[in-house]
Amino acid sequence: GSSLGKLRTREEQDEYETEWHSRIYTPAWEELHTKFAQYSVLWQNQVFMNMRQLEACYPQFPDEKEFLNHIQGLGLEDGDLRILSRFGIEKQRLEVGGRLLPGLIQLYQWLHTHLSHLVTMDRAYNKLNIGRVIQLASRRVDPSLQDLYNRVKEQYNQYVELVGGAIGQGACAAVRRGNRIYTIADDLPLVHFLSDFEDEGEGNDWLYAVIRDIAEAQNLFVQTLYAGIGENERNHPLARLLPSEVTHIYPAEANEHSCIVGKQQIYRGLSDFLQLVRSRQEQSSAYRVAGSPLNTSIKLMSLSGEGILPRPSLSFNLNYLQEDIVSIYLAGRPIIEDVSNLRSVFKFRQEKTASINTQPS
Repeated sequence: GSSLGKLRTREEQDEYETEWHSRIYTPAWEELHTKFAQYSVLWQNQVFMNMRQLEACYPQFPDEKEFLNHIQGLGLEDGDLRILSRFGIEKQRLEVGGRLLPGLIQLYQWLHTHLSHLVTMDRAYNKLNIGRVIQLASRRVDPSLQDLYNRVKEQYNQYVELVGGAIGQGACAAVRRGNRIYTIADDLPLVHFLSDFEDEGEGNDWLYAVIRDIAEAQNLFVQTLYAGIGENERNHPLARLLPSEVTHIYPAEANEHSCIVGKQQIYRGLSDFLQLVRSRQEQSSAYRVAGSPLNTSIKLMSLSGEGILPRPSLSFNLNYLQEDIVSIYLAGRPIIEDVSNLRSVFKFRQEKTASINTQPS
Protein backbone atom coordinates (compact mmCIF):
# COMPACT_ATOMS: atom_id res chain seq x y z
CA GLY A 1 0.00 0.00 0.00
CA SER A 2 2.79 2.44 0.82
CA SER A 3 4.32 2.01 -2.65
CA LEU A 4 1.01 2.52 -4.44
CA GLY A 5 0.40 5.69 -2.43
CA LYS A 6 3.45 7.22 -4.08
CA LEU A 7 2.15 6.60 -7.60
CA ARG A 8 0.51 9.87 -8.53
CA THR A 9 -0.57 9.14 -12.08
CA ARG A 10 -2.07 6.25 -14.02
CA GLU A 11 1.09 6.06 -16.13
CA GLU A 12 3.23 5.59 -13.01
CA GLN A 13 0.87 2.90 -11.75
CA ASP A 14 0.92 1.10 -15.11
CA GLU A 15 4.71 1.20 -15.17
CA TYR A 16 4.89 -0.12 -11.60
CA GLU A 17 2.53 -3.00 -12.36
CA THR A 18 4.39 -3.86 -15.55
CA GLU A 19 7.73 -3.93 -13.73
CA TRP A 20 6.30 -6.02 -10.91
CA HIS A 21 4.74 -8.51 -13.30
CA SER A 22 7.83 -8.92 -15.51
CA ARG A 23 10.55 -8.83 -12.83
CA ILE A 24 8.88 -10.52 -9.83
CA TYR A 25 5.74 -12.46 -10.71
CA THR A 26 6.75 -14.01 -14.05
CA PRO A 27 10.18 -15.37 -12.93
CA ALA A 28 8.62 -16.83 -9.78
CA TRP A 29 5.77 -18.43 -11.69
CA GLU A 30 8.08 -19.91 -14.32
CA GLU A 31 10.35 -21.35 -11.66
CA LEU A 32 7.44 -22.99 -9.87
CA HIS A 33 6.02 -24.22 -13.17
CA THR A 34 9.35 -25.78 -14.15
CA LYS A 35 10.01 -27.47 -10.83
CA PHE A 36 6.59 -28.72 -9.86
CA ALA A 37 4.43 -29.04 -12.99
CA GLN A 38 5.10 -32.80 -13.14
CA TYR A 39 3.25 -33.34 -9.89
CA SER A 40 -0.43 -33.37 -10.79
CA VAL A 41 -1.56 -32.94 -7.21
CA LEU A 42 0.09 -29.52 -7.04
CA TRP A 43 -2.07 -28.23 -9.88
CA GLN A 44 -5.04 -28.54 -7.54
CA ASN A 45 -3.21 -26.70 -4.78
CA GLN A 46 -4.77 -23.36 -3.88
CA VAL A 47 -1.45 -21.53 -4.41
CA PHE A 48 -1.21 -22.68 -8.02
CA MET A 49 -4.87 -21.94 -8.65
CA ASN A 50 -4.43 -18.42 -7.30
CA MET A 51 -1.32 -17.80 -9.40
CA ARG A 52 -3.03 -18.96 -12.59
CA GLN A 53 -5.95 -16.68 -11.88
CA LEU A 54 -3.57 -13.80 -11.16
CA GLU A 55 -1.71 -14.31 -14.43
CA ALA A 56 -5.00 -14.25 -16.32
CA CYS A 57 -5.62 -10.72 -15.02
CA TYR A 58 -2.63 -9.32 -16.94
CA PRO A 59 -2.99 -8.71 -20.67
CA GLN A 60 -0.02 -9.91 -22.66
CA PHE A 61 1.28 -6.90 -24.59
CA PRO A 62 2.29 -7.99 -28.10
CA ASP A 63 5.73 -7.52 -29.56
CA GLU A 64 6.06 -5.45 -32.72
CA LYS A 65 5.88 -8.38 -35.13
CA GLU A 66 2.73 -9.75 -33.47
CA PHE A 67 1.03 -6.37 -33.58
CA LEU A 68 1.92 -5.73 -37.23
CA ASN A 69 0.79 -9.22 -38.23
CA HIS A 70 -2.50 -8.62 -36.46
CA ILE A 71 -3.01 -5.30 -38.25
CA GLN A 72 -2.36 -6.99 -41.59
CA GLY A 73 -5.00 -9.59 -40.80
CA LEU A 74 -7.81 -7.12 -40.13
CA GLY A 75 -8.63 -6.53 -43.81
CA LEU A 76 -8.18 -2.75 -43.69
CA GLU A 77 -6.58 -2.38 -47.14
CA ASP A 78 -9.52 -0.56 -48.75
CA GLY A 79 -10.99 1.31 -45.80
CA ASP A 80 -10.23 4.45 -43.83
CA LEU A 81 -7.32 2.69 -42.15
CA ARG A 82 -5.57 1.64 -45.36
CA ILE A 83 -2.45 3.71 -44.58
CA LEU A 84 -2.11 1.93 -41.24
CA SER A 85 -2.57 -1.40 -43.00
CA ARG A 86 0.04 -0.63 -45.65
CA PHE A 87 2.44 0.65 -43.01
CA GLY A 88 2.05 -2.65 -41.18
CA ILE A 89 3.07 -4.49 -44.35
CA GLU A 90 5.94 -2.20 -45.39
CA LYS A 91 7.36 -0.96 -42.08
CA GLN A 92 10.25 -3.37 -41.69
CA ARG A 93 11.42 -2.93 -45.28
CA LEU A 94 11.16 0.85 -45.07
CA GLU A 95 12.95 0.85 -41.73
CA VAL A 96 15.92 -1.25 -42.80
CA GLY A 97 16.10 0.52 -46.16
CA GLY A 98 15.93 3.94 -44.52
CA ARG A 99 18.88 3.13 -42.27
CA LEU A 100 20.86 1.67 -45.17
CA LEU A 101 20.27 4.20 -47.95
CA PRO A 102 22.50 7.17 -46.94
CA GLY A 103 25.56 5.01 -46.24
CA LEU A 104 24.95 2.85 -49.30
CA ILE A 105 24.92 5.90 -51.56
CA GLN A 106 28.08 7.18 -49.90
CA LEU A 107 29.90 3.87 -50.47
CA TYR A 108 28.69 3.61 -54.07
CA GLN A 109 29.91 7.11 -54.87
CA TRP A 110 33.25 6.52 -53.15
CA LEU A 111 34.00 3.41 -55.20
CA HIS A 112 33.04 5.06 -58.50
CA THR A 113 34.96 8.25 -57.77
CA HIS A 114 38.15 7.16 -56.01
CA LEU A 115 38.78 3.94 -57.95
CA SER A 116 37.98 5.39 -61.35
CA HIS A 117 40.78 4.72 -63.88
CA LEU A 118 42.77 2.80 -61.23
CA VAL A 119 41.42 -0.72 -61.73
CA THR A 120 41.40 -2.77 -64.92
CA MET A 121 38.39 -4.85 -65.83
CA ASP A 122 40.39 -8.05 -65.51
CA ARG A 123 41.53 -7.24 -61.97
CA ALA A 124 38.02 -6.18 -60.92
CA TYR A 125 36.62 -9.47 -62.21
CA ASN A 126 39.36 -11.91 -61.27
CA LYS A 127 41.90 -10.53 -58.77
CA LEU A 128 40.50 -7.86 -56.47
CA ASN A 129 37.90 -8.65 -53.84
CA ILE A 130 35.84 -5.99 -52.11
CA GLY A 131 37.19 -6.67 -48.62
CA ARG A 132 40.81 -6.25 -49.70
CA VAL A 133 40.08 -3.06 -51.63
CA ILE A 134 38.31 -1.50 -48.65
CA GLN A 135 41.09 -2.55 -46.29
CA LEU A 136 43.81 -1.00 -48.46
CA ALA A 137 41.85 2.17 -49.19
CA SER A 138 41.07 2.63 -45.50
CA ARG A 139 44.73 2.30 -44.62
CA ARG A 140 46.09 4.60 -47.34
CA VAL A 141 43.31 6.99 -48.39
CA ASP A 142 40.32 7.26 -46.06
CA PRO A 143 40.46 5.81 -42.52
CA SER A 144 36.69 6.13 -42.12
CA LEU A 145 35.96 3.91 -45.13
CA GLN A 146 36.28 0.63 -43.22
CA ASP A 147 33.63 1.63 -40.69
CA LEU A 148 31.33 2.79 -43.49
CA TYR A 149 31.78 -0.48 -45.36
CA ASN A 150 31.18 -2.62 -42.26
CA ARG A 151 27.99 -0.72 -41.44
CA VAL A 152 26.70 -0.88 -45.01
CA LYS A 153 27.53 -4.58 -45.33
CA GLU A 154 25.58 -5.47 -42.19
CA GLN A 155 22.53 -3.42 -43.14
CA TYR A 156 22.69 -4.45 -46.81
CA ASN A 157 22.72 -8.13 -45.90
CA GLN A 158 19.82 -7.57 -43.53
CA TYR A 159 17.88 -5.93 -46.37
CA VAL A 160 18.67 -8.75 -48.82
CA GLU A 161 17.45 -11.36 -46.34
CA LEU A 162 14.35 -9.32 -45.57
CA VAL A 163 13.27 -9.12 -49.23
CA GLY A 164 14.23 -12.72 -49.87
CA GLY A 165 16.90 -11.78 -52.40
CA ALA A 166 14.29 -10.38 -54.80
CA ILE A 167 14.04 -6.63 -55.24
CA GLY A 168 11.45 -4.60 -57.11
CA GLN A 169 7.84 -3.65 -56.46
CA GLY A 170 5.03 -6.09 -57.14
CA ALA A 171 4.46 -9.82 -57.15
CA CYS A 172 6.49 -10.45 -60.30
CA ALA A 173 9.61 -8.73 -59.01
CA ALA A 174 11.42 -11.95 -58.21
CA VAL A 175 11.24 -13.34 -61.74
CA ARG A 176 12.22 -10.25 -63.70
CA ARG A 177 15.74 -10.18 -65.10
CA GLY A 178 18.28 -8.46 -62.91
CA ASN A 179 16.14 -8.53 -59.78
CA ARG A 180 18.04 -11.18 -57.86
CA ILE A 181 20.48 -9.82 -55.28
CA TYR A 182 22.88 -11.53 -52.91
CA THR A 183 24.52 -10.81 -49.59
CA ILE A 184 27.91 -9.10 -49.38
CA ALA A 185 30.99 -11.09 -48.40
CA ASP A 186 34.54 -9.74 -48.21
CA ASP A 187 35.91 -12.30 -50.67
CA LEU A 188 33.54 -11.40 -53.52
CA PRO A 189 35.01 -9.84 -56.67
CA LEU A 190 35.05 -6.04 -56.70
CA VAL A 191 33.13 -5.96 -59.99
CA HIS A 192 29.88 -7.01 -58.27
CA PHE A 193 29.74 -3.60 -56.60
CA LEU A 194 30.40 -1.53 -59.72
CA SER A 195 28.10 -0.27 -62.46
CA ASP A 196 30.05 -2.08 -65.16
CA PHE A 197 27.57 -1.78 -68.04
CA GLU A 198 25.99 1.21 -69.73
CA ASP A 199 22.43 -0.10 -69.41
CA GLU A 200 20.69 -0.56 -66.08
CA GLY A 201 19.79 -4.16 -65.33
CA GLU A 202 22.84 -5.51 -67.13
CA GLY A 203 26.06 -6.69 -65.56
CA ASN A 204 26.58 -6.55 -61.81
CA ASP A 205 25.55 -3.27 -60.20
CA TRP A 206 24.60 -4.72 -56.79
CA LEU A 207 24.82 -1.49 -54.82
CA TYR A 208 22.95 0.67 -57.29
CA ALA A 209 20.20 -1.93 -57.68
CA VAL A 210 19.44 -1.78 -53.94
CA ILE A 211 19.70 2.03 -53.88
CA ARG A 212 17.04 2.16 -56.58
CA ASP A 213 14.86 -0.41 -54.83
CA ILE A 214 14.87 1.48 -51.52
CA ALA A 215 14.10 4.79 -53.23
CA GLU A 216 11.25 3.24 -55.25
CA ALA A 217 9.74 1.67 -52.11
CA GLN A 218 9.71 5.03 -50.34
CA ASN A 219 8.39 6.89 -53.38
CA LEU A 220 5.56 4.41 -53.86
CA PHE A 221 4.52 4.74 -50.23
CA VAL A 222 4.57 8.56 -50.30
CA GLN A 223 2.59 8.60 -53.54
CA THR A 224 0.07 6.15 -52.08
CA LEU A 225 -0.34 8.35 -49.01
CA TYR A 226 -1.19 11.46 -51.02
CA ALA A 227 -3.29 9.55 -53.54
CA GLY A 228 -5.33 8.12 -50.68
CA ILE A 229 -6.19 11.59 -49.46
CA GLY A 230 -6.77 13.07 -52.89
CA GLU A 231 -6.24 16.58 -54.17
CA ASN A 232 -9.85 17.60 -53.45
CA GLU A 233 -10.12 16.07 -50.01
CA ARG A 234 -8.52 18.64 -47.73
CA ASN A 235 -11.14 17.73 -45.14
CA HIS A 236 -9.70 14.25 -44.93
CA PRO A 237 -8.61 13.62 -41.30
CA LEU A 238 -5.03 12.97 -42.42
CA ALA A 239 -4.78 16.02 -44.67
CA ARG A 240 -4.11 18.41 -41.80
CA LEU A 241 -1.02 16.38 -40.90
CA LEU A 242 0.62 16.76 -44.29
CA PRO A 243 2.26 19.66 -46.11
CA SER A 244 0.27 20.97 -49.04
CA GLU A 245 2.88 19.76 -51.52
CA VAL A 246 5.24 16.82 -51.66
CA THR A 247 8.90 17.77 -51.52
CA HIS A 248 11.52 16.23 -53.79
CA ILE A 249 15.19 15.50 -53.13
CA TYR A 250 18.07 14.00 -55.05
CA PRO A 251 19.46 10.64 -53.85
CA ALA A 252 22.69 12.17 -52.52
CA GLU A 253 20.60 14.37 -50.20
CA ALA A 254 18.99 11.39 -48.46
CA ASN A 255 19.60 11.10 -44.73
CA GLU A 256 17.96 9.50 -41.70
CA HIS A 257 15.49 12.39 -41.47
CA SER A 258 14.31 12.18 -45.08
CA CYS A 259 13.85 8.40 -45.10
CA ILE A 260 10.72 6.73 -43.76
CA VAL A 261 11.49 5.10 -40.42
CA GLY A 262 15.16 5.72 -40.94
CA LYS A 263 16.02 5.87 -37.24
CA GLN A 264 14.73 3.93 -34.26
CA GLN A 265 14.95 4.75 -30.55
CA ILE A 266 14.66 2.20 -27.75
CA TYR A 267 13.25 3.18 -24.34
CA ARG A 268 12.72 0.70 -21.51
CA GLY A 269 13.10 -2.16 -23.96
CA LEU A 270 10.39 -0.85 -26.31
CA SER A 271 10.99 0.50 -29.80
CA ASP A 272 9.60 3.94 -30.49
CA PHE A 273 6.88 2.29 -32.57
CA LEU A 274 5.74 0.05 -29.70
CA GLN A 275 5.80 3.06 -27.38
CA LEU A 276 3.46 4.73 -29.85
CA VAL A 277 1.21 1.66 -29.96
CA ARG A 278 1.09 1.47 -26.18
CA SER A 279 0.11 5.13 -25.95
CA ARG A 280 -3.00 4.31 -28.01
CA GLN A 281 -4.04 1.37 -25.86
CA GLU A 282 -7.56 1.57 -24.47
CA GLN A 283 -9.26 -0.08 -21.55
CA SER A 284 -12.26 -1.65 -23.27
CA SER A 285 -12.33 -5.33 -24.17
CA ALA A 286 -12.88 -4.72 -27.89
CA TYR A 287 -11.70 -2.36 -30.59
CA ARG A 288 -13.71 0.81 -30.93
CA VAL A 289 -12.84 0.86 -34.60
CA ALA A 290 -12.84 -1.71 -37.35
CA GLY A 291 -11.33 -5.04 -36.43
CA SER A 292 -11.55 -7.73 -33.80
CA PRO A 293 -9.85 -7.72 -30.40
CA LEU A 294 -6.24 -8.79 -30.29
CA ASN A 295 -6.35 -12.33 -28.91
CA THR A 296 -3.80 -12.63 -26.15
CA SER A 297 -5.03 -15.89 -24.67
CA ILE A 298 -2.32 -18.29 -23.66
CA LYS A 299 -2.55 -22.04 -23.23
CA LEU A 300 -1.15 -23.16 -19.88
CA MET A 301 -0.11 -26.68 -18.96
CA SER A 302 -3.04 -28.21 -17.16
CA LEU A 303 -3.55 -31.73 -15.91
CA SER A 304 -7.07 -31.03 -14.73
CA GLY A 305 -8.61 -30.36 -18.13
CA GLU A 306 -8.94 -26.59 -17.72
CA GLY A 307 -7.40 -25.89 -21.13
CA ILE A 308 -7.12 -22.20 -21.99
CA LEU A 309 -7.23 -19.45 -19.42
CA PRO A 310 -8.33 -16.33 -21.33
CA ARG A 311 -6.55 -13.09 -20.62
CA PRO A 312 -8.18 -9.70 -21.06
CA SER A 313 -8.04 -8.48 -24.66
CA LEU A 314 -5.91 -5.44 -25.35
CA SER A 315 -7.61 -2.77 -27.43
CA PHE A 316 -6.17 0.12 -29.39
CA ASN A 317 -7.60 3.21 -31.01
CA LEU A 318 -6.46 2.49 -34.55
CA ASN A 319 -7.72 5.79 -35.99
CA TYR A 320 -5.52 7.76 -33.62
CA LEU A 321 -2.65 5.33 -34.16
CA GLN A 322 -2.86 5.88 -37.92
CA GLU A 323 -2.72 9.64 -37.38
CA ASP A 324 0.33 9.21 -35.14
CA ILE A 325 2.09 7.11 -37.78
CA VAL A 326 1.38 9.66 -40.51
CA SER A 327 2.53 12.54 -38.31
CA ILE A 328 5.71 10.92 -36.99
CA TYR A 329 6.91 8.66 -39.80
CA LEU A 330 5.38 9.91 -43.05
CA ALA A 331 4.56 13.63 -43.00
CA GLY A 332 7.14 15.64 -44.90
CA ARG A 333 8.97 12.63 -46.29
CA PRO A 334 10.09 13.42 -49.83
CA ILE A 335 10.02 11.77 -53.20
CA ILE A 336 13.58 10.68 -54.06
CA GLU A 337 13.83 11.68 -57.69
CA ASP A 338 16.22 11.13 -60.58
CA VAL A 339 17.78 8.04 -59.02
CA SER A 340 19.17 7.05 -62.40
CA ASN A 341 21.26 10.24 -62.46
CA LEU A 342 23.19 8.88 -59.47
CA ARG A 343 24.32 5.89 -61.49
CA SER A 344 27.80 6.24 -62.90
CA VAL A 345 29.24 3.68 -65.30
CA PHE A 346 32.58 2.67 -63.81
CA LYS A 347 35.62 3.80 -65.75
CA PHE A 348 38.09 0.92 -65.88
CA ARG A 349 41.80 1.58 -66.43
CA GLN A 350 42.69 0.97 -70.06
CA GLU A 351 46.45 1.35 -70.00
CA LYS A 352 49.36 0.84 -67.64
CA THR A 353 49.09 3.70 -65.22
CA ALA A 354 49.01 3.78 -61.43
CA SER A 355 46.75 1.10 -59.95
CA ILE A 356 45.87 -0.36 -56.60
CA ASN A 357 48.69 -2.50 -55.30
CA THR A 358 47.37 -5.52 -53.43
CA GLN A 359 50.77 -6.46 -51.97
CA PRO A 360 51.39 -5.55 -48.32
CA SER A 361 53.41 -2.36 -47.92
